[in-house]
Amino acid sequence: MGRLLMTSQPKNLNKTVFLREFSWLGASTVLFQGSRVGTELFVAKLLGPETWGIWYFLNLVIAYRSFFHFGVINGLNREAPILNGKGDHHLAFEMQNSVLTFLIISSIVLGSIFGLGYYLIEPELFSSYIAPVVLLLLCSQLFDYISVLCTTNLAFKTLGKIKIIYALCAPVIVLPLVLSLGLLGLVLGMLVAYALVVTIFFINGKRWRPFDFQWGFIAQLTRIGFPIMLVGVAYTILLTIDRFLIGIFLGVREVGVYSLTIIVFGVIVLLPRIVNQQFYPRMAMAYGKNASFETLAEMIKTQRRYTMRLLLLLIAAINLIFPIGVPLFLPEYQEGLPALFIVSVSGLSVSLASGWATYLHLINKQTIYLTLILIALVINLLVSSLLLHFGLQLIGVAIGTTISFVAFNFAIMYLGRSYSVRQAVG
Repeated sequence: MGRLLMTSQPKNLNKTVFLREFSWLGASTVLFQGSRVGTELFVAKLLGPETWGIWYFLNLVIAYRSFFHFGVINGLNREAPILNGKGDHHLAFEMQNSVLTFLIISSIVLGSIFGLGYYLIEPELFSSYIAPVVLLLLCSQLFDYISVLCTTNLAFKTLGKIKIIYALCAPVIVLPLVLSLGLLGLVLGMLVAYALVVTIFFINGKRWRPFDFQWGFIAQLTRIGFPIMLVGVAYTILLTIDRFLIGIFLGVREVGVYSLTIIVFGVIVLLPRIVNQQFYPRMAMAYGKNASFETLAEMIKTQRRYTMRLLLLLIAAINLIFPIGVPLFLPEYQEGLPALFIVSVSGLSVSLASGWATYLHLINKQTIYLTLILIALVINLLVSSLLLHFGLQLIGVAIGTTISFVAFNFAIMYLGRSYSVRQAVG
């Protein structure tokens, strides 16, 4: 599989190519996420709330793993396709090798420091988990690295294979270990599953040099990638602030009722990400070739069109199926349906920002992007709090989320167009 990742040339993304890539990526992503969530739910039932809570404390290392590489992977995701677009394939390859070395070193060193912190807090409780969690951090970082290599080099079939291998082997490895070793079995099972996928990938890639390190690449990628990483973290907060507001103002039960909205919105947001995986590296390669804005604008238009059509189909299906399915199978969650419908419609606004968000990344406007997210967060907090004060409860939070999310996507589109006009005139 690794042989596919050396010097990919951007294919013309016509409708046939797009549908083929999207079908493969979409199916593998659904299988990957379904396997992960299904395994976690089953393990949560086996371990019980108290032990599962310990795992979520340990899992902070994995959940915030992007901080351990200081945005280097985010920088690689932008810079590698730009270099390939310029024809500097060897330089892109050397950059990838430097990132690989940096991830190995930083994961072990920083993960050990984090593990020591756990030990100092509760030595008896966490001492047996420190080494496996540090190794799990390393393997999960390498999995993220491989995913970026695949997307930046347009090796979507390879990425799909990797996700499918993990999705199939993780439950088979994790569940027996949990039954015999409890929480430690979960950590070891995930470690083995990630390590298996990473090993398969690198065995098939004959030209990787994991200790070919150039500090200049890491400094460059940190400078570029750290702001991109912060944007990703802030965007995650924007997507999850609604559940915190409900938990604080309404209580845990209402969070449970609202959980269908959380799940649906997660699916809606995931679909444009899959589309963006296909367009982002192609736009970056075109940008690296010094392509005219007309070329980039056509790619943005195509991405927006595909995203809009797919979202329309998905949201229509949600609004047809859930009013029938929830009363039949989950009647205790009916109270959350109005909020679900409101938030689901807001997902259409993602298509407005499709492509323009990538364009802002390429021209290094991450600070603007981050500012827009923070403004959207403030809007959500103010509107949702006000509507909660007037007794609108879940519907109030849904309206606040919708207003902030739609405003954010409109702002991305507007600023993207504004900067494109400035560059065209300049």
